[in-house]
Amino acid sequence: MKFSRYLDGCVKVWVQGPPERLHRFLSLLFPAGLEVWQVSRRDQEASFWMKASQARRLRPLRRRCRVKAHFVEKRGLLFQKRRLRERQGLFWGAILGGLLVWYLSGGVWQIEVEGCRSLSEEQVLAAARAEGVFPGCRLGDLDGKTVARAMQSALPQAGWMAVNTNGCTVEIVVSEREEPAPAESETPCNLVAECDGVITSLSVMEGTAAVVDGSVVAKGQLLVSGVQENKDGSMHLVHATAQIKATTTHTLTVTVSKEEPRLFWQGDTVWRGQMSAFSLTLPLTLQAAPDGLSVRRQLEEPAYLFGEPLPFVCRWEQYDSLQMKTVTLTEQDMRKTAQMRLLLIERQQLEGCTVLSSSVKETWTEEGLTLTATLQCEQKIGKEQEILLQ
Repeated sequence: MKFSRYLDGCVKVWVQGPPERLHRFLSLLFPAGLEVWQVSRRDQEASFWMKASQARRLRPLRRRCRVKAHFVEKRGLLFQKRRLRERQGLFWGAILGGLLVWYLSGGVWQIEVEGCRSLSEEQVLAAARAEGVFPGCRLGDLDGKTVARAMQSALPQAGWMAVNTNGCTVEIVVSEREEPAPAESETPCNLVAECDGVITSLSVMEGTAAVVDGSVVAKGQLLVSGVQENKDGSMHLVHATAQIKATTTHTLTVTVSKEEPRLFWQGDTVWRGQMSAFSLTLPLTLQAAPDGLSVRRQLEEPAYLFGEPLPFVCRWEQYDSLQMKTVTLTEQDMRKTAQMRLLLIERQQLEGCTVLSSSVKETWTEEGLTLTATLQCEQKIGKEQEILLQ
């Protein structure tokens, strides 16, 4: 079938009648200006194809020759349009499907990071998101060179970065700079005691020792001098360097009252969710965040299809309502609470110290319990103090 005939539409006509009338009918088609093709005749029947636009001109010829004529088949775009009118849902579904495929093909579905050593992928992805690069952003809005320069400024550890696109995937290549070894300071300084203690070991690399093993020192006392004598008796200043350890004594105190405020869960939980797809964010729930005290937990669930990530992310927020109440503690509860607080203070204040021995004293009063801990520790005690020249 010619393409022009398909566009205009064509019909197949079946004609029945006596042979002489049938012959006369067929002979009048061409003089009447009708375009017909694939004409076939057998006894009292005949069939042919013609343009649909000329179908109405058959009626006077059929009446004139007194034959029967029927349309047995229809082809062409004209009749497809009529079918689509009857099935508009299918038509609009195809249109929307095509638009959806076009829109999805223009977005970022996945981000891959290569070359990280000291940097984590989470840091790189966070820097990329700050520059507008995330699963769901539009590829047309992505300028790889500009994004790479901005990310490199935000991540000093990165010596070189490249942001490339491969289909719907963004590839971020990171080349981290080599950190030079820290240069030794040449500023003249002394080493003084950071706290009271007894020297247990002293190893001087640069400078003049002012104490020896077993010396009792006070906070701020000179341990290693940055003034060093030359062979000729003259003096010069150096940056004192030494490994100095000492045993020290630390006293920590915590107090727990009999009545203390505590947080309790009220039993009310509120879930809030939203779905992010490309640059759109759609709420999944209509509940608002609760008023007052609450604990919020966040959960992010990426979508997958056949194991491949999709640019759709569901984010959920869980709010657990809390209420502040004053409770009366038993002696056992007070002791456990005090011990936990004492351990927390020890970790914060004595970081880097090795505890050699400890003793704890309990003091009970009408208000509550006081724990006093005395700890014998070994620690590095030297602290730099710049030598000021006048």
